[in-house]
Amino acid sequence: MTSLKHAASKNFVPIGSVLALCGAVALTGCSASANGENPTSAASNGSSNASASSSVVASGAASSSAASASPQEATPTSPAKNIPEPVMPKEAKEHSAKGLEAFTRYWFKVSNYSQKTSDTSQLMSLCVEDSAYCEKRKELADQFRDRNAWPVGGEASIGKFFTQMKTTPAGYTHALIELKETERKIFDATGEQKSGRAASSSVSVEVYSIWVNGEWKFLAPHPIEGADN
Repeated sequence: MTSLKHAASKNFVPIGSVLALCGAVALTGCSASANGENPTSAASNGSSNASASSSVVASGAASSSAASASPQEATPTSPAKNIPEPVMPKEAKEHSAKGLEAFTRYWFKVSNYSQKTSDTSQLMSLCVEDSAYCEKRKELADQFRDRNAWPVGGEASIGKFFTQMKTTPAGYTHALIELKETERKIFDATGEQKSGRAASSSVSVEVYSIWVNGEWKFLAPHPIEGADN
């Protein structure tokens, strides 16, 4: 792969055309409570056993409740469940190279979350209002929900990250990243949807974000022309 520092010397595509990279990077369970009753009368010869039995039932119910709330990744027969919402690291709130990196890595975690859960509120709150790329991500997540379908795989992650904190005339700061995505397949109640397949990939892209009102907002990624993958 072309080194990110070398790629930084290239001329970048104007911010208005940063819309192309949309395909690469797209339940809460119920919990039970135990209501085991302990004997209130010590007169019964079986009171000790009843108490012990009740404790076992309560313990078992609590364990079952904990298990039902555990995160479950999607499988070919079931969508993801109980996926926790990513928490923004404190570094992502800094206006610095370190802050931009933390924010960008966090953004892609939120994008993964929205793809698994179809909950896009957090995703859109991290985007600039007119980001066509973010709207495409939202549409993808909405389609999963509307079609009662779900993705298996397709998680995006960032390898290398590089930024010189340079900004465009419009005020967007760009960074260069190594963007990796696992193989993705789409399933619904009828089985795998062939049209939803996406191979695993590793590409060099630049990403644009803007620091406004004391926080970062994400615009879009864009392929780096001529970069080796």
